[in-house]
Amino acid sequence: MTDPSLSTLRKLSAALDVPTYLFMGGDVDTGLTTRKSDIITLSQPHTSIRYHLLTPMPSATFSPQSLVIRFELDAHTADGEMPVIHPSEEIILLESGTLDIDISGETIHSEAGDSTIILANAPHSVFNPSDQTVVGLSIFTPAIWFPNTKRYKP
Repeated sequence: MTDPSLSTLRKLSAALDVPTYLFMGGDVDTGLTTRKSDIITLSQPHTSIRYHLLTPMPSATFSPQSLVIRFELDAHTADGEMPVIHPSEEIILLESGTLDIDISGETIHSEAGDSTIILANAPHSVFNPSDQTVVGLSIFTPAIWFPNTKRYKP
């Protein structure tokens, strides 16, 4: 059996109106602590961004109100071809490297230690203009459990 891409999982979860993580297998009730060995990493074929889910997954006894993701974006690449929109406020905190964040057509140049807030439903995208991999955190409030993320076509 072949492993489906994240894009395929998102389409399935959207069609069934269930969170994408339900298709990832394994025990999702990890308690309130996410151990390094339990971190789920998401990526798509032909993309240069990786997402590491640091927040415990929702379970029968707990549903996080925020979602924390560590991301890595390779040098001279973007997170996608089109901006993304979602119903949550997002805070981006850059840990290392430089990042250009486009929010509704305005570009914000960020360096390690900088943070910015993206309002809910604002079309946005990120681009790494540097020669090194960028590492940062994205914090979503309220938590979004895919498929509530969509690419924006102006």
